[in-house]
Amino acid sequence: MSPKNIKNNILTVISGLMCNDDNLRRVSEDRRKALEFTEEYALILIDIMMDFGEPIEERLMASILLKQYIVAYWEIEPEGKIQPIIPCEIKDKIKKFLPAGIGDSNRQLKLSTAHIMAHIAALDYPDQWPNMMNLVQQMLQSVSKEVVEGTVLFLRECLPYNIVTELGPTLFNCLYEICSNEKYSTNTRATVISLITIFLLSDLEHNENPAHDEILNEAGKKFCGLLAYHLSQPYSQHSDFQLKAEIIGGAFVQFLYCDKAQEPVQLILSTLPIMLEILSKCAAEYLQVIGCRRTMPVDADEDDHNPKFFLKLVTNIFALIQIIATDKNTCKRLSPILSDIFYSIMIFMTITPDIEQEFIEDEHSYCADEFNNMVNNKLRTDLKIMLCELTNHFTTEKIHISLSMAINKILSGSYEIKPNDSFNWRVNESVMCTIGCLSDIFKSQPSHHESFNIYAYLQNASMIVSQCRNVILLARIMLVVGRFSCCMSSEQVVNHLSTICINLRSDQHVLRNAAIRALNFHCQRISNLHGNCSQHASEGMQKQHLQALVDVFNSLLESLINVAEYLNPMIFGTTIMNICEITNLNENLTSNFASRLIPFILNTLAKNTHNALIINRCKELIVGLSKNQFCGEYVQSSLLPPLLNLISNPCGSTDVDRTEEQAVGLYILSVLTENASSEAVKDALMMQGFMFVINSLNSTKDMLVTEMGSRCLCMYLLKCHMHFSLNERSTLETVLGVIYNLLEPGRNELACKHIDKIVICAFKAFGDKFYQHNEKLVKCMLSKCNFSQSIEVKESFNVIFLHYFCYNYELITSLLNKVPGPTGESALKHVLSTAVTFKYLGSNYGKYLQILVLCQMLEGTLLREDARLKSIHFTELVDGQQKEVSMLSYIFRSLIDKFLLQVKNQTVQDCDSDTQSQDDDSEVEDLITDQLIDLCTVLDEPITQKGVEDYLNNYMHMFAGHASFKTLADTYLDENQRQRLYSCFSEGVQYY
Repeated sequence: MSPKNIKNNILTVISGLMCNDDNLRRVSEDRRKALEFTEEYALILIDIMMDFGEPIEERLMASILLKQYIVAYWEIEPEGKIQPIIPCEIKDKIKKFLPAGIGDSNRQLKLSTAHIMAHIAALDYPDQWPNMMNLVQQMLQSVSKEVVEGTVLFLRECLPYNIVTELGPTLFNCLYEICSNEKYSTNTRATVISLITIFLLSDLEHNENPAHDEILNEAGKKFCGLLAYHLSQPYSQHSDFQLKAEIIGGAFVQFLYCDKAQEPVQLILSTLPIMLEILSKCAAEYLQVIGCRRTMPVDADEDDHNPKFFLKLVTNIFALIQIIATDKNTCKRLSPILSDIFYSIMIFMTITPDIEQEFIEDEHSYCADEFNNMVNNKLRTDLKIMLCELTNHFTTEKIHISLSMAINKILSGSYEIKPNDSFNWRVNESVMCTIGCLSDIFKSQPSHHESFNIYAYLQNASMIVSQCRNVILLARIMLVVGRFSCCMSSEQVVNHLSTICINLRSDQHVLRNAAIRALNFHCQRISNLHGNCSQHASEGMQKQHLQALVDVFNSLLESLINVAEYLNPMIFGTTIMNICEITNLNENLTSNFASRLIPFILNTLAKNTHNALIINRCKELIVGLSKNQFCGEYVQSSLLPPLLNLISNPCGSTDVDRTEEQAVGLYILSVLTENASSEAVKDALMMQGFMFVINSLNSTKDMLVTEMGSRCLCMYLLKCHMHFSLNERSTLETVLGVIYNLLEPGRNELACKHIDKIVICAFKAFGDKFYQHNEKLVKCMLSKCNFSQSIEVKESFNVIFLHYFCYNYELITSLLNKVPGPTGESALKHVLSTAVTFKYLGSNYGKYLQILVLCQMLEGTLLREDARLKSIHFTELVDGQQKEVSMLSYIFRSLIDKFLLQVKNQTVQDCDSDTQSQDDDSEVEDLITDQLIDLCTVLDEPITQKGVEDYLNNYMHMFAGHASFKTLADTYLDENQRQRLYSCFSEGVQYY
């Protein structure tokens, strides 16, 4: 077939692929696959791409087909599969003819050509395409503007492949000339800025030659000098937001991160006044935008309906300022201009009319902005975060003075808020948002700066809440005044709480959400009477604040309960937290309201079985109500029947819904059991609830139900064991039946994830009667744990055996010595080696037991010379090889390793005392972790991490004075370990 016929066939295929007929497209696709086997296929596609006589649509389709062909077949490894192979001479022709498309006037075709060339270069350069960089440099020096811009696109496409490994003087000079020549488009020059920056910094990072470093720094200075010149130029006739944004974000920011670019960095820092001037001009433009006097500024080649480069420039300037602020060496340069920075931040935090309307119409959008994960207004979110970051790098006094001056400037010296003046309220909303972000700065200052009196301003704000018609501004006033509630008078608090009560019932979601969050600030204040509230928050004022909340107790609770079902899930958790705090204020008032709270809790649980945050918030509320001396018993007795019905008769529409309901019911039942307030409630729990738990564990295979059922059974064993005495034998057999059921070979191993808690709680509840069943129980556990793969399940079994060794040493040692292990030897060696070498103990209880057992085993081997222990050897990885070591050697070195690591960690903690306290204004919406049950509570004395560390520390200090200590150290430790160990003890210790 002649080349002309092949071209005609390819054009026919292209037309078919572009038509709307599905059948014709399928036929054309089959013909395309056949044509790929002709040698001329790629060359003819290039010919079509370069043929100005063909329609642009067909030329673009040809570039797409060529890209597919190159990607699929350029680098091929024949594996007996029939597929096209591109001969070397065809590849050479492609590399010769394809670059002609780089200068096409059509940008899409130019970009497609650049992408294909970059893919070929990634595979062939430098071995099969050695002259590629010479070709690039020639094209960069072309007189054709189109060719130069296409070559820049090619270099950009090469970046992901890491093809250009070093800049080199020729390439740098070519790109530098393009960057300085205004005949090229802003987009091309911005791309060149990015390319030079990447190449220069990459060279600096990987270079190890000091002389070359000097050359690169000189090139960096020259380049940054050119960029500084561009920054200082006034806006051109077609604007240049994109270019300036790339200079600051694509170049300057990157240079600041490079430790080896010291000289360019100093030049960049010298341009701060220029950047601040640009920011000021942008702020003036943005004031026109928020005042509805102009639209958002647009670059010439931008989409008028979606301009982005103006705000990108602003964002990059703020990013640069933040980087400078976080470096203690450069931070001081911002000190003289800090008030100007705060002024600009507040201008750009001011919302536009469009965003205001979005907040009013879209509840999710408003909540997202408030919780700093807003997508549509990312600049505002970034600026909120930046405000908080600045407080970490300047003194409180400096922040206070600069911020006061900026606020005075933006308010023009007037504290008047005009709720019906759109521009005025927008600016005040931004000022209040800033004050809210930095509330601790103002509250920590005993005096006001002459420029701005925060309390006079907030008092004026509080006075207009009843007449303010703008919901966004009213919401902001409620939130900010709420943050300063600890510094307000009792009368102001009452007025503010009355406003909150009114707005909780509002049909505007903005006001409802803001009222809930403002109330949350009040609740946080009263829950911590000694919080960080400066001298304005005396204890007497806080008590007045508490009384003010009590005065509106019923109104607040009623409003919160009524509004709950209308809330966005993002803020529902805060609502329940507020109810919980308020009900803890006054037990007597809460008891009068208990009948309203019961259906609220049950309804919330039923509707949120899949939401762990809401369930845990409800748990806190139930715990608080259970401790109420007036209504605790009533609350628990009222909740019990509906919970049991939820467990036994879940009404969800799917299996998943039903198991979630059962799991939630069991979880809340365990909370009731844990906090049972009277013997009558415990009787009711035993009579009505115990068998529901047993049946759920025995009949349901779902892991979540099993986990919650295990928690519930543990609580029964711990809290209601005195009620087992009437039928103790039957109850014991029932509990053992559950344990054996979980240990069945056919049951999912994860059902045993919490079996340690059940077994140890059963030890606590039944005492010696439970030990009578040890032999069968131990054999069942051995059988199950031998086949367990899960780390969590292995941990659970190891904790049980450690508990046995710790509290029933003789019994378990004798029993395991008689029982065969998995390898035919006694199970004692297997269980001991597993338990004492297990490294994944997560709980303090497990770690504590392991240390106790290690110490017991050490004493049993050394002092009692227990023959059962002395003969045991462990397999250990030593220098990459498996070796057998004596148990004494392993245990001694394990205790020493734990002790030395503990000492090292303590030293690090002592040195790193610069910890940050949590802001008491923060709104916590994270999931509250609720452990299934903390086994430390099973013991008479609670075990903490510090308790575990203290035990090991005391034991090692006592053991250091024993005659065998030095012998063991000399035998099993190297010189370095011995020196580290001895340095940990006081000089008074004698080593024998």
